[in-house]
Amino acid sequence: MYASRSTMSSKRPVDVGWLAWVGCVVVVLVFPLTLTGMDQIPIQWGRPVETQLPGAPPPMAYPAVTSQRMAPSTLAPPNVGPTADFVNLDRLLPAEPRPAAPPYAGLGATPPVPPTAGSVALARRAEPAYGNPPAVGYEMATPDWGFQFLPESILYKAYLAGMKESRLAGHVFSGDSGVNGGDLLFEGTLGGRFGLFRIGNRDNLMPQGFQLDVEGSAQVRLNTSDDVDVQATDYRIGLPLTFANGPWQLKTGYYHLSSHAGDEFLLKRPGFPRLNYARDVLLLGVGYQVTRDLRVYGEVGWAFYSDVANEWEFQFGVDYAPALPTGVRGAPFVAFNTHLREELNYGGNVAFQLGWAWRTDVGRLLRIGLHAYSGESNQYSFFDYYEEQIGVAVWYDY
Repeated sequence: MYASRSTMSSKRPVDVGWLAWVGCVVVVLVFPLTLTGMDQIPIQWGRPVETQLPGAPPPMAYPAVTSQRMAPSTLAPPNVGPTADFVNLDRLLPAEPRPAAPPYAGLGATPPVPPTAGSVALARRAEPAYGNPPAVGYEMATPDWGFQFLPESILYKAYLAGMKESRLAGHVFSGDSGVNGGDLLFEGTLGGRFGLFRIGNRDNLMPQGFQLDVEGSAQVRLNTSDDVDVQATDYRIGLPLTFANGPWQLKTGYYHLSSHAGDEFLLKRPGFPRLNYARDVLLLGVGYQVTRDLRVYGEVGWAFYSDVANEWEFQFGVDYAPALPTGVRGAPFVAFNTHLREELNYGGNVAFQLGWAWRTDVGRLLRIGLHAYSGESNQYSFFDYYEEQIGVAVWYDY
């Protein structure tokens, strides 16, 4: 569909296959943790209702129920309500004989036996057993689903090292480039993503349900070594439809991306071919929370309309970042992403980031750190030019 411009540039042969294989190995090593042994880890998804330290008395105790079924209202703590779901933990404790209780006059049933030392079963809300233990002090999210207009949080969060995600970001970097020859460059992403409506719970940190989002951004590159000229700008807009349930997250939807070389750049290089790079894409992505802070993901996109670009693209990666509010102290993050595109014979690029992150009470994430990139340019006006980027960056995700 498109003739290469390699005769006009210092573009070097690209082979990022080995880096893609490194990403595959990382996913292969991490993903089995999601399939085995997770039910043996004493952890909960969500936030704890009651936290019992070793050797400490339980905050509220109830007798184990073995031979008869009791109404939820007789077991539920007063701060939860009779409709909550509880799990009987008696099977986890050694059986112990209890004295018989006299019949309860008028109802023909036996009332609960007062708990005794060594014979206590806690009534707790049933929760999926996976993810890291949440921080003590947070209330558990309500299980009730409902309709929300303009929800505050995102079900399927942006890929941390994804170069074409809509967010607020700024990169300063230098490196080998077929277009710039090692100039100091600045890239800014001005945009974001927010929810239109959700059918799900109201938890901003561990959201569940269905949600329709809108995203958009302008991704501009400036050459600070050449009068701060605008070299190129990529524009993206999309409508992701997302779903989250337990550790699983799904995303489908549509996005449009087009790239435009800067006027100053073209005026100073009259022989440079101006491209109308464009893609209209249907996508499908899946993410899995291996732990509360660690996610693996993969995504495929198919362009039903494209100019210069071809139809298929694939990306996958790993994100490690704090999932709960960090306060001013913050916490470390690490991210890796591989993006492969058909117009590059399924080559592409890899990106690696690490640094420090701060999570807000509604799930937004601020990051500062190091950024490394290798592969064809992430500015698609130069889509077939090889680049290596090393620099520092700041990112903000909604």
